[in-house]
Amino acid sequence: MVDQIVMKTRVIFITHIHGDHQLGVLKMMHVRDELKPKDKLFVVTPSPMMKWMQLYVSDSLNHPEMVVLVPSENLNPEELYFYQEDHEDEDPEFTGE
Repeated sequence: MVDQIVMKTRVIFITHIHGDHQLGVLKMMHVRDELKPKDKLFVVTPSPMMKWMQLYVSDSLNHPEMVVLVPSENLNPEELYFYQEDHEDEDPEFTGE
C-alpha cells in the first residue's frame, strides 16, 4: 500500500526550510528510486536547499533522471523573493534570474 502511494506521488512541494521537510523528502526520493519509477517526480524546493538536493539526487539515487528539481521562486509572482532579502549577496541564484 505504501509503495503504491509513493509511486503515485508526482509532485512534492517544500514550502520552507525545516529539518523534517528536508529529511522527509530524501526518504521519499530514496524509497521511490528503489521501486524503479516509470514517471518523473517533481520536487519544488526553496533555493537554499537546491544545491544540497542536487547533490543528493546525483550522488545517491540510482535513477537521478527520474527527479526534476524546481526552484520554488520560479513560481513566485512577487518581485522580491522571500529568501532574496537575507541571501542575495551570497548567491545570485536567489534572485530567480
